[in-house]
This record gives sequence, structure tokens and C-alpha cells, in this order.
Amino acid sequence: MQAFRRWPGGGTCNIRRAASSSSPRPCFVRVREVPACPTARRELLRTTASLGADDVQTATSSALDAAQTWERLSLVTRQLKVAVADEDYALAAKLRDEQKTLSDSLPPILQYALGQVAKLRTGTTQEQLQTILNLGEAGEPAVIPDLASCLSNPELADTAEKAMWAIFMKNKDPRVNELMQEGCMYMRSPATYDKALGVFSQMIQLAPSYVEGYNKRATVNYLMGRHQASIDDCNAVLGMQPYHFGAASGLGLCLLQMSRYEEALAAFEAALVIHPGMSNIRRFVADLRRHVATDGQEPGAGGAAWQQ
Repeated sequence: MQAFRRWPGGGTCNIRRAASSSSPRPCFVRVREVPACPTARRELLRTTASLGADDVQTATSSALDAAQTWERLSLVTRQLKVAVADEDYALAAKLRDEQKTLSDSLPPILQYALGQVAKLRTGTTQEQLQTILNLGEAGEPAVIPDLASCLSNPELADTAEKAMWAIFMKNKDPRVNELMQEGCMYMRSPATYDKALGVFSQMIQLAPSYVEGYNKRATVNYLMGRHQASIDDCNAVLGMQPYHFGAASGLGLCLLQMSRYEEALAAFEAALVIHPGMSNIRRFVADLRRHVATDGQEPGAGGAAWQQ
């Protein structure tokens, strides 16, 4: 079955792409469990990539503290909104004080991101679009849930998707960026898929917390028909970055190729929770639901949705 061959890639590779609100984190059916990095560490370990050995421990500790502060600040901000709505002004005052203390302790780039996120929630459509562009350029993974909240808004979704890809792709290590470009070049031809696979594996070894390395290797594995290996890489991505709609939909494509239709349906539905605007994935969901309901009819029979 020649199913949808265009992996939800994105970034600079142009293999193609196929994300929720600052609301609940998306939940995925994990086909094979892989260990996830602890929440506060997963986005920021890469900041140590270009440092000397003596500086790594200090930089990692600082990055970890910043991530924990951001997460606590996000929680306090939500609690403050509820307290104000409930007219619990004593609690609101305490939360506002904590909010200020936390925000003042953030490094400058995250203080900037915090101000942009505030504009994202209150601005006009044009202001929101500019804010999304600013957040994508800043490249801070902490704002991914806020950008994902824009994917359900048709006026903001395309810009938010591009900003998320910019953040997914960003890495501060020049060698990692060189390997990314090299691997993407090899992805352009089936004759060099094996070279792309080797390059992305090398990149993962060099930067094991760089999420997009696993996603690109998942893409190559899929294109080479190595579907279980691709599933493993997709799970690694989602364990570190649950808003990665490319890996979420890619997981469904692999399961589809393996005729694991109910699991593919669950994966595609989870991808749509993140990014409701993926019309191709929505067609797959409709086709798979018919297949599951009829208990055995080959998916795509009677419809062109499967042939993309």
C-alpha cells in the first residue's frame, strides 16, 4: 500500500510536515516506552554543548533552575487567574507577589519571552502574529505550549507552526547545525538515505537532548521502510517534547504502514489534539474510523484519502 509518503518534517529539510493550547499537555499512546528526560532538564541540557568540562556542571545547574522557575511561574500565573475569577483577593495578592519574584529571577531571554507571551494572550490578531514571529526568532523551548495554543486559531496557525519548527530546529552547537544540514542534504535522494541515517545518528550521539535529531532520524527510518525504528525515534521525540506534532503524526504514519490500524488511529487523534489544522491527518482519521467500524475493510477502499 503506497500510503502518505510525505513525512511531517519541517525546518530546513523540506521533507514535509503534517499542537493544544497552553492547556493540558497532549497525551500519546506510546508504542514502545523510552525513557524521557526529566521535565525541567529536557529542554536545556543542550546549552552546555559548547562549554568546557569545568563549566558544564555550573551551566547545567543554571539552566535547570531557569526551567524550573519558568514552570513554576506558568503554574502560578494560572492559579492567579483562577483566584481573581473566584474573587479570592488574599490568595491573589500572595500569588502576585510570588509571580513577580519568579519573573525577576529569570534570565533576560526568558524575561523577554515572558513579556511576549503576555502580549500573545491579550493582543490583536496582528499583534499576536508579530509576537509569534518574535518568539520563534528568540528560540526558547519554554514557550512551545503557548505557541501550540495558537494552532487551533486559523488566523495564527500557519505562523505558529513555522515558529515552532524554528524552535525545534534551533541548536547552539555549530557542529550539530553542520550535521543537520548534511543529513538534510542526504535526505533528498533515496540513494543517500543510508548516509543521512548515519549523520543523524552521529548528531544524536553528539547532542542526545536535541529533539529534532531524533525526529529527522525517524523521518529517514520511515522513508527506508524501517518503521519500528522510526516508531522508537518518534517515541523518543514525544518523550522529550510532547507538542511535536511532526513526530506525533509521523508515529501514526509508521503504524499505518504496519497495518496497526487502531494504534495508528490513536496516534493520529493525539496529533490532532496538538495541531487541529492538519487536514491530511484528519482525512486519515476519518478513513481509519470507517475501517475500525467495519472491522476489516482495507483502509482507503472507496476513498482517495489514503493515496497522498
